[in-house]
Amino acid sequence: YLGIKGGVLEENTSKFSGGAIYVLDKSEIKLEDVLFENNIAESEHGGAIYISSNAQLNMVGIKFLSNKANQKGGSIYANERSSSTASNILFSHNQVQNLGEGGAIFIENYGEVVLSESEFIKNSASKAGCIYLRSYGSINLSSSFFYSNFADKYGGSMVSDFEGNANINN
Repeated sequence: YLGIKGGVLEENTSKFSGGAIYVLDKSEIKLEDVLFENNIAESEHGGAIYISSNAQLNMVGIKFLSNKANQKGGSIYANERSSSTASNILFSHNQVQNLGEGGAIFIENYGEVVLSESEFIKNSASKAGCIYLRSYGSINLSSSFFYSNFADKYGGSMVSDFEGNANINN
């Protein structure tokens, strides 16, 4: 278990995945009022956070600003039956480079994210400026705002591919 209340994770770099935090193998992490800024996953996924392998992530009042990944998930990469619940989250100016996918979030392989009262502003990727869903990845969105996000190819805000599932309520 890892809990962080308040604080800044800034300018951290991983050669592979999880620029600031890497969570897996049934681990649990709780974050409250934390800023993730300018974190980088140099060659793979999750510019700020990589979560996988039945791990759980719970977040409240988080800001993801200007994080970068090389392939998938400029801020968050969720994979392999991981579960994330979040509210009051800001995703701004996050990006995936090199024809990557999911400028803010990438979810696949039964990863699940429940997100409410959140904002997505000026995130970018080649595919899905904000959220990319693939291979049974799912997201439940409520009361969220999308503004000025960009994709080089398709899905300025969101892409669902190969059984990706999105439920959106306001």
